[in-house]
Amino acid sequence: MIDVDTLLAINKSQNECEDIGELEMTFQSDCDKTMEALGNDETEIINFIKTADNELLLLLSQVLEEISSKFPSDEMDKALDIIVNVM
Repeated sequence: MIDVDTLLAINKSQNECEDIGELEMTFQSDCDKTMEALGNDETEIINFIKTADNELLLLLSQVLEEISSKFPSDEMDKALDIIVNVM
């Protein structure tokens, strides 16, 4: 199950942070937390991407390569195109 609350908290934290240095220091940790929050169910992630708002899609854009590597399928590639189109 996707932990939407964690994704929203990461997004909020990044949006409210005004210190670029702090954002850079926490970037990898935020990416790790984002991947963990997405979980391991490819179908659930694809459906989430299809229904996510632009802010969450931009958050997911930070882990685009990780998602693609973890779920190498045509269906996921189509879902990831949704993210790319928002960027």
